[in-house]
Amino acid sequence: PRGGVAGSPLKTEVLSEDAAVFEFLQQKAFKTAEDFMRRGEGWTVVANQLQGSSEALAACRHRLFCATGLSGGINAYLTPPGSIGKPPHIDDHDVVVLQQAGSKKWYLL
Repeated sequence: PRGGVAGSPLKTEVLSEDAAVFEFLQQKAFKTAEDFMRRGEGWTVVANQLQGSSEALAACRHRLFCATGLSGGINAYLTPPGSIGKPPHIDDHDVVVLQQAGSKKWYLL
């Protein structure tokens, strides 16, 4: 079993090496995001700097950050229900959160 915070189901193990991530995804052979949510063992998928993957996201980022004066990139998290995508933390930069679906409790420090 993966590590967690004492007495908590919070998983803190990270698969950051490409080979480990590839092996996990290949073994599971997920078909859709919903399939991942059901069979993903509580893992969160993180995709950083998505504005580089599509002209539409690059334009969205440009409009958002021109309007607010903030800088940064677009990151996405796919977190199954009942899971925590990242342990509680404090960012050293401005963050704009847009939650697409589901529900979470957000705590601002």
